[in-house]
Amino acid sequence: MRQAILLATVLLLASCVAEHRQPVDTPEPAPATKLPEPAPKPDTGNAEVDAAFAWFDTLGFPNLGRLQFVKIATGGWTKHSSDDYEKDFAHGFLLSETPVRFRVLSLTSLTEWDMEISGPDVPKQDTVYFTRERLEVFAREQLEWHRKLDNDTEWDARFKDIAPLRAQYFVLARACDQAGFTVLARELAEYTLTMALHEQGDDKLTLRDIMERELGHATAYADTLACGYGHTPRTELLRRFERFVKFFPSSRYIDTAKEMLGVLRQMVGEDEEHAAKRIPPLSEMPVHERTAELIFMLRDQEGGSYFSGGSFTCSSGEDNNPTPAAQLEALGYDAVPQLIEALDDKRLTRIVVSGRYGYFNHWVERVGAVAAAIVAKIAGSDSTWGPGSARTWWQEFQEIGEEATLVKRVSAGEYDAPGQARRLVAKYPASALAAIKAGLATTKHRSIRSGLVECACKLDISQTLEFLHEQLIDGSDNDVVAAAASGLYPTEPESTMQAVIERWRAASGDHFDVEELVHFLGGTKRAGGVEALGDGLLDRTVDVRFCVMQEFATARWWNWKEDPPELALAIEHLLARCLEDQERYTNCSMGYEDFHASDPRVCDFAVFVLHEQWPDVYAWRADQSTRGQERMRIVALNRWREKNGQALLPVPPSPDVATIPDEQLQPLYDLAMSSDSDKRKDGIAALEARGIGAYAFIAARLKTLDAKTPGYPALYALAQRLACTLLQFTWAEAGPAPSPAIEKALSVWNQKPLSYKTVRELIVLAVNHLPEGATGISISIERDANGGGMEAKFEMLTGTAHASWMDEGWALGLSARNLGSRGRSTSGSAWAAKEKPEEGCESLREDIEKMLNSAPDEPFSLAVSIVMLK
Repeated sequence: MRQAILLATVLLLASCVAEHRQPVDTPEPAPATKLPEPAPKPDTGNAEVDAAFAWFDTLGFPNLGRLQFVKIATGGWTKHSSDDYEKDFAHGFLLSETPVRFRVLSLTSLTEWDMEISGPDVPKQDTVYFTRERLEVFAREQLEWHRKLDNDTEWDARFKDIAPLRAQYFVLARACDQAGFTVLARELAEYTLTMALHEQGDDKLTLRDIMERELGHATAYADTLACGYGHTPRTELLRRFERFVKFFPSSRYIDTAKEMLGVLRQMVGEDEEHAAKRIPPLSEMPVHERTAELIFMLRDQEGGSYFSGGSFTCSSGEDNNPTPAAQLEALGYDAVPQLIEALDDKRLTRIVVSGRYGYFNHWVERVGAVAAAIVAKIAGSDSTWGPGSARTWWQEFQEIGEEATLVKRVSAGEYDAPGQARRLVAKYPASALAAIKAGLATTKHRSIRSGLVECACKLDISQTLEFLHEQLIDGSDNDVVAAAASGLYPTEPESTMQAVIERWRAASGDHFDVEELVHFLGGTKRAGGVEALGDGLLDRTVDVRFCVMQEFATARWWNWKEDPPELALAIEHLLARCLEDQERYTNCSMGYEDFHASDPRVCDFAVFVLHEQWPDVYAWRADQSTRGQERMRIVALNRWREKNGQALLPVPPSPDVATIPDEQLQPLYDLAMSSDSDKRKDGIAALEARGIGAYAFIAARLKTLDAKTPGYPALYALAQRLACTLLQFTWAEAGPAPSPAIEKALSVWNQKPLSYKTVRELIVLAVNHLPEGATGISISIERDANGGGMEAKFEMLTGTAHASWMDEGWALGLSARNLGSRGRSTSGSAWAAKEKPEEGCESLREDIEKMLNSAPDEPFSLAVSIVMLK
């Protein structure tokens, strides 16, 4: 049986278990579960499946069919907005439980998790617990759901979960077989062979061959991650890699596993020898012995991947309990000779690095690599060195000394030049400026140039005044100009500000080119700088406009009471002018604080920033549709116009909804809440007949009801339907006019709830009655959070889609976004035969229904298109 992997630092479950506490809705724990006897011999009627099951039984897994299947609240969550959390759940098999802990075999990793049940004081989103589920129901639902998906979906296991999806299906199948659900087990197992295969030659492999590879993938992934858990003994890691080498000899990871197995055997022996010695406290050791002991302790050094880019960081630990790496760095040059000797040390640390997020592209960092990184820190470099760089630096250091080494490296203008320049400025200021000038002339990287100038600003101004003036006026990059300005501004504020303003006015690049100028002019907190940013801003590229507005979004951290009033007025004026800018920042997906949008308009972000700064003056909400955003923009613009004595603009009206008086609806509601089921049906039907005008009344009553009230589900479903009422629709000005058949259909559906069936019927109707010149139709539906129904915009499309790998037919596209607290979006595409456009709709049905069946007060946008494919 696989041993436990404690979940305290699990990398792929988004910090699932932080502090484990009991939620309110956790069921009463049952007595400890007794582990079951071995599973009987498989007999599904399919020889290939039975052979794969028999091989699986040799791997040491328990009899899954005799274990309780459970849904696990992992303690992780996804935060969609400032006040909404979506908990993370996983599934698995319950191995044992007590009132405070439980142990499961996770389906997503095929490893054991030992978890502590949360206490009552834990925030709901952090709670850890489990609930019991029926294995056969979950398995059937998963199978049917995936069968509906596009068969071209690539079931590549490198994403999301440790265990490949096909491996999860297979284990689920074996569990069903062991539990007596033989037919379902066979269906699941055989389905794994129909999943799109992601490697050439998969179609020639047996199910056992595929599962050996897939389960080997999962095991190698989990074993590698386990190396990063400081609480996992090396003896356990040794057992795991021995098991991997035994059971997965054909795995692509076998060579790496064998190499790590040899290293672990050596390390376990060394651990035993070291534990038998009497080791004095580090503080009592001479420097040489202390360095040797700390290098030995690097085998337990923890850290992590730096932005999953292949670089790593070493944990420094607490101030009163620094890690071995931090202590070696503190020893400085005294530790370097022994660190250089350790550069080829292949022993494992506790640092697991991933080359790319989401993939199994992880490795365990070696002691030698960590030693090289520590040498780089001691040398003052900002980058992580490899052994070659560390040896080169140390040789230079020994030959020419520290000052000359720093001068040489700064003058070379390479990536570690700014870090070396900081050390040079701090220790040898007399040599720093000449080296900085040489590096500035040598390097080809703008970030290095600006970094070197920033270092020069730390020197005495009398030494650098002429140099900084040169960079301010003739600097090669705007970054350099801004860096020089930051050094000159305290001494020469007026002339420096004017020089940067002139540079800003002359600049014509994108936001990467000018953002440092923007930071300087905004950061000085002077009205003149803000006014300069605003002058001609609307004539600059859209990304620069967003860059400037974002500068003042961060300004909410300023203490406005201490700032001159003309500064606030200048910022407000700049943002108010942006309210009139309706251009979209295309191909941009923006997430800034509570502002989340795809292809956002300049004016919409301006409303957000104004609201952040002056919430009592400018209103803003995240849960608005396109029309709702336009209403917010006009209202905000009118607030500015009113303050400045300008004429107000007309505010686009919301769709009119004639609300029915409560006294007319109350009798129908009482009927819908009756204890008699037939009367409840009559009451719901009567309320629905009143249409959207009854929505406000129903929504208010739902807030007062317990969800367990007999009439609640039907009333809630009615609110969902009424909230999807089509209140008004428009046709795009561009494109052909709609056919009479389409207009007639819309007139029938107007003021009635839309459903998936309605959308499907409209698409089928449209493609069967396309006007001359049209090749498809686009439907855009939006709903605000006020429950006032939906607005739709229709457009007849021209032109055709082209895809060489598809037959002639129809291409369907879907884009859906929840505009409310969940803020999630989805997109999809489908193909349909020329004679059967409705089949393409079926492929998108789940996403369409999910949006239309969302909570009645959840705003959303939904766009569906179908166009001829050639």
